[in-house]
Amino acid sequence: MAHKKGEGSTQNGRDSISKRLGVKLYGGQTAKAGNIIVRQRGTQFHPGQNTYLGKDFTLHASILGKISFTKGKGGRTFVHVLPFEEPVAETVAKIEKASSKTIKADATPVAAAEPVKAPKAKTAKPKADTTEVVAKAAQIEAPAEEVLDTEKFTPSVSTDDIEMDFDSAFEEPTTEGSDKGDDENN
Repeated sequence: MAHKKGEGSTQNGRDSISKRLGVKLYGGQTAKAGNIIVRQRGTQFHPGQNTYLGKDFTLHASILGKISFTKGKGGRTFVHVLPFEEPVAETVAKIEKASSKTIKADATPVAAAEPVKAPKAKTAKPKADTTEVVAKAAQIEAPAEEVLDTEKFTPSVSTDDIEMDFDSAFEEPTTEGSDKGDDENN
């Protein structure tokens, strides 16, 4: 005989994903062409005017209109999409041009707008001898319409005066009295 009790297997632990069936658009709501009205298994709802049945029994709207549910023969429920009564016509409003005769002379003048100030420039780290120029540029607030004087903004140092050797910046520094060569020989 067995000395240990056998373990039984469980019959639970399974669940299917829901299929999200049912009515998606109800009576009186607006449906566009191709919208899903009802998702179903079998024909609980039958296609009526301006609707069609998909291969999985889904009812779709074939035109733009309002949805209607009606009872038919044998207790069948039919779904219809009824077109709107009046087509919506877009009209463009006419703009009347104001002539100089219709303007009254005693109209109050509109207040002049304040001059627009130029936004302050974001300054990066200033280079040598340009701190003065950057400080002046940040303090000046001129209207946008005004032409700025270029002499205020020209730096005193030009980029032509700066000489930089980029190749030497990436080379390893060499020291003349190093002992590297002496260690290999000894």
